[in-house]
Amino acid sequence: MRWQNELWDGQRWLTYRTGTCTAYTLDTGQWGVCNKDFYENTSTNAYGDQGSRVRWQIVTGTTFGAWSSWHLNNQ
Repeated sequence: MRWQNELWDGQRWLTYRTGTCTAYTLDTGQWGVCNKDFYENTSTNAYGDQGSRVRWQIVTGTTFGAWSSWHLNNQ
């Protein structure tokens, strides 16, 4: 899957990090975990404000699915 992380700078959301997470050994129907170190939504972020959100896109072979909606990073 591909993922995007945006941070709130007090006026707008800015792309902070992007990346991929690959699990070649999983079969259909199995779950995997991508452990990335994101800012929490309520912690002070790199721009000196609060706000962190993520979204993801499932990739199967060379086929890209639709982007998910944005989710506040509260976990």
